[in-house]
Formats: sequence, structure tokens, C-alpha cells
Amino acid sequence: MDECKLEEVEAVKRFIESEGGIPSVLFGEEAILHLFRVASGIESEIVGENEILRQVKRAWEQSIQLGKATPLLNELFRHAVMVGKRARRETGISRGKASYSSVALRMASSFIEGLDGKSVALIGWGSINKKILDVLCANYSPRSVAIITRRPENVVLNSALPECEINIISHGDRGVDNDFDVVFIAVKGYEVDPYYYEKAKVIVDLSTPRRVPLEWRKSKVVDLDMLLVEVRSVIEERKKWIPLVEDIIRDEINKFLYRVTLRKASEIIRIMEEYRRALTGDNPEVDRATRKLVHPIYEAIRLGLYGGWSLDSFIDYVYNEYLRRVEGEKDASRLPSVKA
Repeated sequence: MDECKLEEVEAVKRFIESEGGIPSVLFGEEAILHLFRVASGIESEIVGENEILRQVKRAWEQSIQLGKATPLLNELFRHAVMVGKRARRETGISRGKASYSSVALRMASSFIEGLDGKSVALIGWGSINKKILDVLCANYSPRSVAIITRRPENVVLNSALPECEINIISHGDRGVDNDFDVVFIAVKGYEVDPYYYEKAKVIVDLSTPRRVPLEWRKSKVVDLDMLLVEVRSVIEERKKWIPLVEDIIRDEINKFLYRVTLRKASEIIRIMEEYRRALTGDNPEVDRATRKLVHPIYEAIRLGLYGGWSLDSFIDYVYNEYLRRVEGEKDASRLPSVKA
């Protein structure tokens, strides 16, 4: 690694440390393995989540925008995205809904025969209810959605949000219709006025501590503990697929390393051809000698037949052996300056 790249790594490490994290720098096959595991979803807290694959894509896109992407890095990320897609396509690593928002909506839906055409209220405008709104509008067709918050001026809706009829209500305003089918509560630091949920058929209370007692008799109440049980059951089912995903990753690492090594071999062969032309002016005898050395490189890569050596060592040997033979016959001072 050159000095510039080392400085960039150190800068990233210092940034991670400043944010309270513990930096970990991986190289070579370890780095490839980690990226493939991340893209496949088996390193995520919620195993198999799809968002992590989108994050890998965004990281790649950002590296391109910043001018930091090299041909090898592009090939690596392209392969990582493909690994993530293959893992999800060929296994059940992403089967079922495991995000808290998706499970909360599914549980609520199960009690009232679906959310389509229903009236929904979100009490609180934190990250949990923001995600619930995104998933709700993307996957269901509610009749209306009310966002009830103490600070309605802080509500900024996602411009990419699918069409939903949304009303923003200030908590404390009792002059609004409170006849909701489902109410999701996720608040901190204040008690919720029962006016907003006393008529609800289902209450999903994701606050810590909960704001609605489980023995509330007017509605079906789901709390965070019940939600976690559902999430964990999905995750446990997904974990059963991890060994198969790891087999896929090993297979794809071998494919990626094969492609990288083949490219290195092609570069070495190109350099050998430069030597040949510089030394011989297309001398037929040297040309035949070159082909005799080049052909085994491709055969060895194709068949994996290179003894106990690593493939890199094998290619380096062939390259150096070629140079030794040619330079023994010609003036080395006329060779082009190249490095394998």
C-alpha cells in the first residue's frame, strides 16, 4: 500500500475513534470475506435485512462520486452486490418480515383483518414511527393516517413517500376525530392522552416504558416485548440458513480471486509480449518460446494445477523464468521498464 493510501486509512481510523468506535482494518482475502458477509446480511443485527445491501450499494456509489473507486474496487463491490442478491435468491436468509416496523404492522394487521381502508394514528414523531409510516404507505392502502405529536412544526415528510392521506395533529387538540382502527405509540418523556387511543381496536405501544397498560380492556394491546418475541422468531428461522450462505460466500470468493488472478496473469502476459517485441522484432523462435510459457499459465488457472504453490507464486515464477531465458540471450538494457 502506498503512502497516500496509508494516510487515507489513518484518517478513517481517526474519524472512527473520534466517534467513539473501535476501528478495524482488514486486508486481502479477509477484507473480501467481510464485505461479502455484510452484503449477504449475516453480519447484521437483524439477520438477512435488505437495507444493508442498499447501504453497500450507496457506499460504492459514494466512492465513485468522490473519485476514490479503482477498477479493482469497482469489481469487488459489483461482486459483493451480486453475492448479496444470490444469498437472498437461493436461501431463506431474508424470508419473512423482521424489521420492527414491518412486524409491528403485521401484528396490528392480523387483529383487524388487514390495514387496507383502515384509519391509522401514529403518536410521536421519532425514528420508529417515521419508519412505520414509510412501510405502511409503501405496502398498505390505509384510508387515512394521523400523525399526533407535541411539535407538529417538526414533521417533515419523506418526499419519496407513496401517496397516503396524512393529517398532522398537535397532541392536546381534542377537536379532532379520534376514531382510529390502529394506534402506534412511540414517545419519550410525556404521557399520552387516552383520548387518542380509547376507541382504537388495536394499540401497538412501542414506548419505553410503555404508555398503555397491557390490561387495557377497550383494545387489543401489543407492546415492545411482544414485538421482540415475533422479531426473534423470524431471525431464528433466518439463522438456520447461515451455513448455506457461508457456502455461497466461499464459492464467490474463489470466483472473485480467480478473476482477479486471471487479470493479473493477463497483465503479465501483456508485459511479456512487450519484452518480446522490444527484444526480437517478432523473432519467430522467441515467439514460439513465449507461447510455450504463456499457454501453461491459462491452463494452470483453468484447471487449478500449479502444485503446492499459490497461484500468484506460480505466475511470478513463469514471468521471471521467461525473463531469465530471454535476458540470457539479449541485451537487458534495451528492455522496457515495467513492473509485474
